[in-house]
Amino acid sequence: MRAADREAASREFLRFKFDTVFTTKLDWSGPGDEGPEESITFVYCKLGIWCTPEPGSKPVAAGWDQVTNKAADDFATSCAPSSLQDLRSTKPA
Repeated sequence: MRAADREAASREFLRFKFDTVFTTKLDWSGPGDEGPEESITFVYCKLGIWCTPEPGSKPVAAGWDQVTNKAADDFATSCAPSSLQDLRSTKPA
């Protein structure tokens, strides 16, 4: 595998951020073909999603606040990697 391919394969492209999270269900099962499995169900107040679809493309950030039932895009941009400080000060397109 070429070095560029390895870098692209390990590049972070999707990040989730949650605020005020409650676990509502926790299940363990196993051992299966791949070993034991764990399933966690939760509810949350805010969700932020940060994504860079392709290398070199503009990052996309979006968020939602279930309590206020409104967009929370500022919350979403706060989950961008620290190397993208400038993204935090601009509104996503």
